[in-house]
Amino acid sequence: MISMIEFPRNRIIGALRKEFSMSPISKYAMELAVSEMTGERGGKRYRCVDCGLGNFVRKEVQLDHRDPVVPLGTSAEEMSWDEIIDRMFKCPVDNLQCLCKECHTKKTNEERKDRNMAKKVKEVMKNLPSFITADQAEDLVKMIPEDLKISGENLGILVKTAIRWYISLEKK
Repeated sequence: MISMIEFPRNRIIGALRKEFSMSPISKYAMELAVSEMTGERGGKRYRCVDCGLGNFVRKEVQLDHRDPVVPLGTSAEEMSWDEIIDRMFKCPVDNLQCLCKECHTKKTNEERKDRNMAKKVKEVMKNLPSFITADQAEDLVKMIPEDLKISGENLGILVKTAIRWYISLEKK
């Protein structure tokens, strides 16, 4: 028997997303997104709430949680399964929006960037002196190249840089 710890968390979340796409609330939200346009054979077309275009077939749109299932500033690993399932399946229909794949990718990438920033800030804060505030740490992290991994030697250099930067602010 496979324990929950051994089974990859992201695979379980993927299965939950697939199940959500077939849920009654998902189907209802998609019906609300049907455009007045129809296809050549009378098929449904859907409107993207972001770009406003309304001539997408079903496979060209995705249902999105306006308020993400995994809140910004946190990660799925920090959430219980009950929280993930509740936020995914028990949200009000007005928290769901129909987006074309291009707009959904753009929104997802922005959220991913915000999550990565929050993760970096948390990691840096664990290693900074207490006199440096979270806002100051975030300002510092914003100056770090996005592809820089904050660990090991990089973290040590970053902490030293943060202290020097803080001292220079104090002198002004």
